[in-house]
Amino acid sequence: MLPTQRLSAYLLLAASCLSFKPRPRPDSELIVGTWVSATDKNWTLVFTKDRCTQYYSGGGPEVDSYTLSNKSPQCGTKVPVESFTSYLQLTNRKNHLTMCYELTSLDGINLAYRPVANGEFYFLKERNSIRHSVLPCYEILPTCH
Repeated sequence: MLPTQRLSAYLLLAASCLSFKPRPRPDSELIVGTWVSATDKNWTLVFTKDRCTQYYSGGGPEVDSYTLSNKSPQCGTKVPVESFTSYLQLTNRKNHLTMCYELTSLDGINLAYRPVANGEFYFLKERNSIRHSVLPCYEILPTCH
């Protein structure tokens, strides 16, 4: 290999390494875990691959099926569909009541969602302790309206 070809090969390799960006984890992976309300430490959500179990101190668990999607309508309400939007549907396994929420934040630490109608719920993901909170939208995300 000629020195100029070798240099070109090294530059090509270096450019491909520098341009590599890890793919973001999908919402279906990020949501799995135990989430505690940021404002009401008695409220905990536990998401597994196929269900969400809600616990509130002093009460029995509520088991819901859930789906994540980016489609309209949600619970009969037309919603925006953009590359960055995501919606959560919780369906109670006992009475089959479905509630729809827009995810406003979901990462390895925070889960925030609001009913498709209004309001917002905010959770923190913790490994060994429990914390939960319900905050008005404007206190959580400055871009909420």
